[in-house]
Amino acid sequence: MDARDIINARCRAQLADNSDRFQALSKAFDNIEYPKDFKPTNIQKYDGKQDPAQWLRLYSTAISVAGGDTNTKVLYFPMALEPAPLTWLESLARESIHLCDDLKKAFIDNFQGSLHRVATRHAQSICKQEQGESIRPYVKRFFDTRATIPNVADDDVIDYF
Repeated sequence: MDARDIINARCRAQLADNSDRFQALSKAFDNIEYPKDFKPTNIQKYDGKQDPAQWLRLYSTAISVAGGDTNTKVLYFPMALEPAPLTWLESLARESIHLCDDLKKAFIDNFQGSLHRVATRHAQSICKQEQGESIRPYVKRFFDTRATIPNVADDDVIDYF
Protein backbone atom coordinates (compact mmCIF):
# COMPACT_ATOMS: atom_id res chain seq x y z
CA MET A 1 0.00 0.00 0.00
CA ASP A 2 1.47 3.33 -1.02
CA ALA A 3 0.91 6.79 0.54
CA ARG A 4 -1.94 7.62 -1.85
CA ASP A 5 -3.83 4.44 -0.86
CA ILE A 6 -3.40 5.26 2.83
CA ILE A 7 -4.69 8.81 2.32
CA ASN A 8 -7.66 7.56 0.27
CA ALA A 9 -8.50 4.97 2.93
CA ARG A 10 -8.41 7.65 5.65
CA CYS A 11 -10.60 9.98 3.57
CA ARG A 12 -13.14 7.22 2.96
CA ALA A 13 -13.22 6.38 6.66
CA GLN A 14 -13.65 10.03 7.58
CA LEU A 15 -16.44 10.52 5.02
CA ALA A 16 -18.24 7.43 6.27
CA ASP A 17 -17.91 8.67 9.85
CA ASN A 18 -19.12 12.19 9.03
CA SER A 19 -22.00 11.42 6.69
CA ASP A 20 -24.11 9.18 8.92
CA ARG A 21 -24.59 11.31 12.00
CA PHE A 22 -24.91 14.88 13.12
CA GLN A 23 -21.52 16.14 14.23
CA ALA A 24 -22.85 17.54 17.50
CA LEU A 25 -23.74 14.04 18.65
CA SER A 26 -21.06 12.23 20.58
CA LYS A 27 -19.56 9.12 19.02
CA ALA A 28 -21.26 7.26 21.87
CA PHE A 29 -24.43 7.42 19.74
CA ASP A 30 -22.78 5.78 16.69
CA ASN A 31 -23.60 2.20 17.65
CA ILE A 32 -27.00 2.77 19.20
CA GLU A 33 -29.89 1.39 17.20
CA TYR A 34 -33.58 2.17 17.23
CA PRO A 35 -35.72 -0.26 19.21
CA LYS A 36 -37.42 -3.02 17.26
CA ASP A 37 -40.82 -1.87 15.91
CA PHE A 38 -40.03 1.77 16.76
CA LYS A 39 -42.57 3.87 14.83
CA PRO A 40 -43.20 7.26 16.39
CA THR A 41 -46.43 9.01 15.42
CA ASN A 42 -48.06 12.37 15.99
CA ILE A 43 -44.83 14.29 16.42
CA GLN A 44 -45.31 17.87 15.32
CA LYS A 45 -42.05 19.15 13.86
CA TYR A 46 -40.47 21.97 15.81
CA ASP A 47 -40.37 25.22 13.83
CA GLY A 48 -38.93 27.55 16.47
CA LYS A 49 -42.21 29.26 17.33
CA GLN A 50 -43.44 27.09 20.20
CA ASP A 51 -42.23 26.97 23.77
CA PRO A 52 -39.21 24.65 23.43
CA ALA A 53 -39.67 23.08 26.88
CA GLN A 54 -43.32 22.32 26.18
CA TRP A 55 -42.50 20.91 22.74
CA LEU A 56 -39.77 18.72 24.25
CA ARG A 57 -42.24 17.27 26.77
CA LEU A 58 -44.60 16.31 23.93
CA TYR A 59 -41.72 14.96 21.83
CA SER A 60 -40.36 12.96 24.76
CA THR A 61 -43.76 11.47 25.48
CA ALA A 62 -44.28 10.50 21.82
CA ILE A 63 -40.88 8.79 21.67
CA SER A 64 -41.55 6.92 24.94
CA VAL A 65 -44.98 5.78 23.74
CA ALA A 66 -43.35 4.48 20.55
CA GLY A 67 -40.99 2.36 22.67
CA GLY A 68 -37.94 4.62 22.65
CA ASP A 69 -35.58 5.48 25.50
CA THR A 70 -33.39 8.51 26.18
CA ASN A 71 -30.88 7.50 23.51
CA THR A 72 -33.68 7.11 21.00
CA LYS A 73 -34.87 10.62 21.84
CA VAL A 74 -31.47 11.98 20.86
CA LEU A 75 -31.14 9.87 17.71
CA TYR A 76 -34.61 10.70 16.40
CA PHE A 77 -34.44 14.38 17.37
CA PRO A 78 -33.21 15.69 13.98
CA MET A 79 -36.19 14.05 12.29
CA ALA A 80 -38.53 16.21 14.39
CA LEU A 81 -37.06 19.57 13.37
CA GLU A 82 -38.08 21.96 10.62
CA PRO A 83 -35.23 23.33 8.45
CA ALA A 84 -34.30 26.37 10.61
CA PRO A 85 -33.96 24.44 13.89
CA LEU A 86 -32.18 21.67 11.98
CA THR A 87 -29.64 24.23 10.80
CA TRP A 88 -29.13 25.20 14.46
CA LEU A 89 -28.46 21.55 15.35
CA GLU A 90 -25.93 21.27 12.54
CA SER A 91 -24.15 24.38 13.81
CA LEU A 92 -23.48 23.00 17.30
CA ALA A 93 -19.91 22.20 18.27
CA ARG A 94 -18.60 18.81 17.24
CA GLU A 95 -19.44 16.10 19.80
CA SER A 96 -21.04 18.57 22.20
CA ILE A 97 -24.05 16.32 22.89
CA HIS A 98 -23.18 13.37 25.13
CA LEU A 99 -26.51 12.88 26.92
CA CYS A 100 -30.16 13.61 26.32
CA ASP A 101 -29.90 16.32 29.00
CA ASP A 102 -27.14 18.07 26.99
CA LEU A 103 -29.47 18.23 24.00
CA LYS A 104 -32.40 19.47 26.09
CA LYS A 105 -30.36 22.24 27.68
CA ALA A 106 -28.84 23.42 24.39
CA PHE A 107 -32.24 23.33 22.68
CA ILE A 108 -34.12 25.22 25.38
CA ASP A 109 -31.33 27.76 25.87
CA ASN A 110 -31.29 28.50 22.15
CA PHE A 111 -35.00 28.65 21.40
CA GLN A 112 -36.39 30.07 24.65
CA GLY A 113 -36.12 33.63 23.35
CA SER A 114 -38.09 32.91 20.18
CA LEU A 115 -41.27 31.63 21.78
CA HIS A 116 -44.51 33.57 21.73
CA ARG A 117 -45.21 34.85 25.22
CA VAL A 118 -48.51 34.45 27.00
CA ALA A 119 -50.77 37.40 26.27
CA THR A 120 -52.50 39.52 28.89
CA ARG A 121 -56.01 40.89 29.24
CA HIS A 122 -54.66 44.16 27.85
CA ALA A 123 -53.75 42.39 24.58
CA GLN A 124 -57.35 41.23 24.34
CA SER A 125 -58.70 44.72 25.03
CA ILE A 126 -56.70 46.27 22.19
CA CYS A 127 -57.59 43.56 19.69
CA LYS A 128 -60.00 45.58 17.55
CA GLN A 129 -61.43 45.01 14.11
CA GLU A 130 -59.27 46.88 11.61
CA GLN A 131 -60.78 49.21 9.05
CA GLY A 132 -61.69 47.15 6.00
CA GLU A 133 -61.18 43.86 7.86
CA SER A 134 -64.08 41.45 7.40
CA ILE A 135 -65.66 39.84 10.44
CA ARG A 136 -64.30 36.33 9.87
CA PRO A 137 -60.55 37.21 10.03
CA TYR A 138 -61.21 39.53 12.95
CA VAL A 139 -63.06 36.88 14.95
CA LYS A 140 -60.27 34.39 14.26
CA ARG A 141 -57.60 36.89 15.36
CA PHE A 142 -59.63 37.85 18.45
CA PHE A 143 -60.07 34.25 19.59
CA ASP A 144 -56.48 33.33 18.70
CA THR A 145 -55.44 36.11 21.08
CA ARG A 146 -57.95 34.85 23.66
CA ALA A 147 -56.44 31.37 23.48
CA THR A 148 -53.09 32.72 24.69
CA ILE A 149 -54.48 34.40 27.83
CA PRO A 150 -54.70 32.21 30.93
CA ASN A 151 -57.57 32.62 33.38
CA VAL A 152 -59.42 35.42 31.61
CA ALA A 153 -63.03 35.72 32.71
CA ASP A 154 -65.78 35.10 30.18
CA ASP A 155 -67.31 38.47 31.11
CA ASP A 156 -64.05 40.21 30.13
CA VAL A 157 -63.93 38.38 26.80
CA ILE A 158 -67.51 39.38 26.05
CA ASP A 159 -66.85 43.03 27.04
CA TYR A 160 -63.71 43.23 24.86
CA PHE A 161 -65.46 41.64 21.90
